Amino acid sequence: MRITALRTYRRQAGNRAWSFCKLETDAGLEGWSEFSDDQFGSHGLKGAVHALGAGIVGLDPRRTRHVEALLHERIREAPGGQNLRAVAVLLNACLDLHARSLDVPVYALLGGPVRDDIPVYWSHCGLTRIRMAESGLGEAIRTPDDLEALGREVRDRGYHALKTNLLGFGPDGAYIRTTAAPGSLGDPFERRAVLRDVAAVIGALRRGAGPDVGIFLDINYNIREPALLQELADVAAEAGLDWLELDTKTPDLLRRLRAPSGLRIASCETLHGVEEFRPFLQGRLVDVPIIDPVWNGMPESVRMADEAARYRADIVTHNYASHLMSFMAAHLAAVAPNLSIMELDVEGVPWRDDVTDTAPQVVDGRMQLPTGPGWGCVPQQAALDADEQVTR
Repeated sequence: MRITALRTYRRQAGNRAWSFCKLETDAGLEGWSEFSDDQFGSHGLKGAVHALGAGIVGLDPRRTRHVEALLHERIREAPGGQNLRAVAVLLNACLDLHARSLDVPVYALLGGPVRDDIPVYWSHCGLTRIRMAESGLGEAIRTPDDLEALGREVRDRGYHALKTNLLGFGPDGAYIRTTAAPGSLGDPFERRAVLRDVAAVIGALRRGAGPDVGIFLDINYNIREPALLQELADVAAEAGLDWLELDTKTPDLLRRLRAPSGLRIASCETLHGVEEFRPFLQGRLVDVPIIDPVWNGMPESVRMADEAARYRADIVTHNYASHLMSFMAAHLAAVAPNLSIMELDVEGVPWRDDVTDTAPQVVDGRMQLPTGPGWGCVPQQAALDADEQVTR
């Protein structure tokens, strides 16, 4: 079996977009992966996928280690960033092809599953509804009472944990706080508003969800100043937060934050590979290490999970886009003995279920293990935009 062509597709999803890669073969089989990343800064990722993908046309996708070694050789002068993510896109599509050629799930190629279902948490709780309202696709969240009702819905639908984001409340309702928005978090009045809103958001969700639902807060890269981070951690801990999640490439930032607050710290989702991951584990700087199998590729993600296990750390899988991405994350969650929980977007655009041939099945807060060949989930080309680019 040889790769004959690479195609990329795109589908608008409200104020975001989902991107997909498909490898075609002379055996008539196809392999898919997702790289919905252009809202996270990788605006040229599709170009890198095609540029590197041209080098694997004609190769056997089942020889995944060979393909991986070849691609890393091709990017040796610029081995990180978009190039590394493009390698991940191609390797993930090769794994899907390999598994489909054997009529087995991808996790069968990774040693087999260690669990029959996967604990998941309701991610972007509140943030998704704000985004949907911004796109005219849903009702806005206007007050803490609306968040309280959402927390109650999370509990009533059987989920045991949720994650929210850095939200604020204004005259027009709730909004997403980000350093890309007007205003500065260095303003002392704005700083006080951030802390007040964090306490209000966590408190509202806690009142609705009750005492037995875990609550996580993800601030991404939006707060970098150590003093404000420490104040936020103290406020969040007092409000009953279970973990504070932030992105950083600087281990020392977590070292300074972790000791005084006593709050569990989650991080590492934007790190690439074992070499970037290891310093956070060696220093015991992160309680909840997060791994993204879309950005790292499944082979390296498994290595990262194994590295975390050496430090007795339980991982979380990062996941934020279409159902295909959820299924891809589920295969890492299936084979990692040291899994804590998997991220899952429970809500999305109304047409989300039309984009793939299946959706995650969740019972009592646990996603059922995919059983179909490959990822167990295939994008429906009729629901995707026309081919953006073809490489042969």
